[in-house]
Amino acid sequence: LGERRIIGTGAMLWRLGPAFHDLGAYLQLTQERIENARAAFAARSVAHYRKTAASLPAQPPAFYMIFTARMSFGLEKHVERTMAAETRRSVLVSALGIRRHLLKHGRVPEKLARLVPEFLESVPIDWMDGGPLRYERLSDSEFRLWSIGKDGIDQGGDPVPPHPVRRYRWDSGQDWVW
Repeated sequence: LGERRIIGTGAMLWRLGPAFHDLGAYLQLTQERIENARAAFAARSVAHYRKTAASLPAQPPAFYMIFTARMSFGLEKHVERTMAAETRRSVLVSALGIRRHLLKHGRVPEKLARLVPEFLESVPIDWMDGGPLRYERLSDSEFRLWSIGKDGIDQGGDPVPPHPVRRYRWDSGQDWVW
């Protein structure tokens, strides 16, 4: 009985103290960010996610901040990484579809839409802005395929990295060019 009374008193003090309100504010903010992430995945766009995430409060009101301000929240980083991975997948699948078109028809397609439905289910999405991937036919056997990359700005297929890199990869440029 004495042990129960101690636990019950601790729970009551938790509810009366600022930590209980902190937890409620943290959970509410977390739920808003999760709903924002769901909407961004439905829109297939990092740009949509960044725009709506900017409107969310950075932290709860001052009297709720005792513990919440110290909790790190990494959902934004994980959402952007997942969408970047989806963009890379779209580019890879599209490049394979273009290559299959070249092998079957002897030339690359004029537009990515020509790959649907024979080689792709739909026109590939650039998850960085929610629009279609960028594509340019250079000759009968050459093409340029790119995503606008992390900065969200189309540089016209510029593969040069914005800063020096030790090892170049196709997705380290200003635009992610295949």
